[in-house]
Amino acid sequence: MHRIFRSLFIFSACLTLSIAFGQSKYRTPEFNSTADYVRASGKWLADHSEDAMKYDHVEEINCFKKANCIEAYAWVSNGKLDLGLRYYEITRWDRFGLEAQNTTPPCITSRIVVNFGDKSVKALDAPKPASMIPAASACSKEVELDHTKSFTLVSSQE
Repeated sequence: MHRIFRSLFIFSACLTLSIAFGQSKYRTPEFNSTADYVRASGKWLADHSEDAMKYDHVEEINCFKKANCIEAYAWVSNGKLDLGLRYYEITRWDRFGLEAQNTTPPCITSRIVVNFGDKSVKALDAPKPASMIPAASACSKEVELDHTKSFTLVSSQE
């Protein structure tokens, strides 16, 4: 009997530690949704440290099921405020989430993936295949990607 309790104690201690260490220190973004609208706001956190953003910023994403997604962003770089909008075409919207993409930049395809279940938002920036890059467009080193970069939207209140 003592052996069973000791085994249960060790199991529960391991489970507690794995849950505690498995949790992110970042809070989920502000997230609101209805059947045909999603709004999420926060800041992008790179999934890999070498892709980290080099400036403070805030993001807000609004998706309209019968239209598209709009990403509004603001950041300060070199002492100057930069504001902008990016538009994404919705490619999938179902009960699990949505995906939207922006293929406007000549060298990059950007995607947003929203999971309705855990209220998470991911961004993926991938290099376009050479066959999709216009001949007249030269990708500068500042915007050219050599690998796919992924980001998670987290609370901007960190």
